[in-house]
Amino acid sequence: MYSDDDHVELIQQCFDELVDAVHQRWHGGNLASQSVGSWSQSYADGSQTSDQIYADIIRQWLGDTGLLYRGWPG
Repeated sequence: MYSDDDHVELIQQCFDELVDAVHQRWHGGNLASQSVGSWSQSYADGSQTSDQIYADIIRQWLGDTGLLYRGWPG
C-alpha cells in the first residue's frame, strides 16, 4: 500500500511526464513514455492518439495506487 507521501510523489512524476508528452506532441514529437532511473525515452510510431499516449502515462504511474476511477479503461 502506498502512503500519502508516495501518492504525492507519484502524482508529481505523472504530471511531469504528461507535461513533457504534451510539449512533445505540440512540437512534432510522439513521446510515448520516459523513465528517470537509468534514463529512457520511447516514442510512439504515430498509431496512438494523444489520448492513448496520455492514458498510458497515467496508467504507468498511477495504475496500481487505487487513485484511479475503477471504470478507467484499460
